[in-house]
Amino acid sequence: FFEGLQRGSTTWPESFEPCRSECHAWSSWPMYFFHRHVLGVHPPDPADGGITVAPLACAPLLSVQGVTATHRGPVSVRVRWDGATAAVEAAGPARQTTAARLTN
Repeated sequence: FFEGLQRGSTTWPESFEPCRSECHAWSSWPMYFFHRHVLGVHPPDPADGGITVAPLACAPLLSVQGVTATHRGPVSVRVRWDGATAAVEAAGPARQTTAARLTN
């Protein structure tokens, strides 16, 4: 990621040199990884419809925040890490159960 940012890329290219293509859908995988793993927003559970938030610590990040769109409405997450301790704030759509769970 750092090389792409240093080059001014706004998408993740197929390759940097000698030629490159920035029109591949797979270049969006960093956004999927961020929402699904770093913020930890899991799709609603079929059994109870609840949304689980299980953020993944990704050093050197000390805090992350974002809003993930779901078919039931937006889920906002803010996480701050202090060593092995995490403070998680999560809010989901009205009338929607949102549970936070921490993983190693």
